Amino acid sequence: MTYYQSVTFEGDPGKVLSAASQILMPQGFTVTQQQEHRLEFDGPGMNSSRQDPIRGASEITVEAAHGRVTVCAEYGGVESMRRFVTRFPLLLGLGIGAINGVILFVVMVICHFSGVPLQRHWPIVWLTPLFVVGIPLLAVSPWFFLGPALARKLQEKTTQALDSLLSNVRHSATID
Repeated sequence: MTYYQSVTFEGDPGKVLSAASQILMPQGFTVTQQQEHRLEFDGPGMNSSRQDPIRGASEITVEAAHGRVTVCAEYGGVESMRRFVTRFPLLLGLGIGAINGVILFVVMVICHFSGVPLQRHWPIVWLTPLFVVGIPLLAVSPWFFLGPALARKLQEKTTQALDSLLSNVRHSATID
């Protein structure tokens, strides 16, 4: 996914690029390429939804030329968070189910060698694995809906942060 916005400005293009550096570098971005009217930044990534939303962009390019400021960005941090919040709950539920399955298997083996007649409880024995895996998946099932919603919210916040970056660097060009 890509963000692209361009606005007109009047002023010094050098101030635009300087302002972009002053805004992005404290957030952990590093300059990867510098040209006369263009700066490219590489982002540190996003590890939490509580971090500054600008970190949802993995690469940001700021260009100030011919009376226009252009900001182009890749949503790499948002994408990694989206993958995490959609995959982790499923894997957690399956992992807990697998652990419960191993425990159930060990209990059944112990019962078998202890002489406990499992044939009397045969329907329950066959339904137990269904509950062992199904209940953990049921417990994490709200995250199948919350995860994508959280990812959309992170993208919206990152888009707002990039819009704010564009507005701030545009305004910095006119300040004396």
